[in-house]
Amino acid sequence: MTDDERRTRQPLSMTRRYRRGLILTGLLCALAVLTAATVLFQRSYAERIDNYLMQICHGYAAAYEAQDTHSAATLLNLLPENCPLRITLIDTDGDIYAAQTDLPNHADRPEFQQAMASGSACITRESETLQLETHYYAVRIDLPEGAQVLRVGEDVANIWGLSTDTLPLLCGRADFARCHAVQLVADPPHGAAHQPSGRASGHD
Repeated sequence: MTDDERRTRQPLSMTRRYRRGLILTGLLCALAVLTAATVLFQRSYAERIDNYLMQICHGYAAAYEAQDTHSAATLLNLLPENCPLRITLIDTDGDIYAAQTDLPNHADRPEFQQAMASGSACITRESETLQLETHYYAVRIDLPEGAQVLRVGEDVANIWGLSTDTLPLLCGRADFARCHAVQLVADPPHGAAHQPSGRASGHD
């Protein structure tokens, strides 16, 4: 390789390195932005779920407390058919007083203990699937028959569940950027492509 060829190829190599650096920086920035957006969206979504459950729980608690009788049938009659929420009525011992399904004693559940102590509780527990988390809101109802706790729960996607939805989009963008980067690096810029011929004509 002659000195002229080295001088003409070196700027092209630097240009390719510069482009690769820009593309890599762009990909890392896109990944960081998408990760931050996913985290912020999950937090905002979780806050809206908690506020929604709080309103639902206090609404059913007020309606249940206003009834003439306070039994399991009273609460179940207040619930709509095919209710998507987990609504549970618990007595002072933690036994399930009313629920859509059979459940064990809840005396050791943190939302029950906190509601009995302070009047209300908002708890989030991770699901065994690692892609869901269960949000609970519980409120204590003071009745002549004794205190009861009304608990409302709902399963929502956690940050890992949301990531499985955004990961294909990120992979698609990354693959597109990689292919575009390969094409840019493989094709020299027009100025560098014509540079050798200009230098050669100057020596003729």
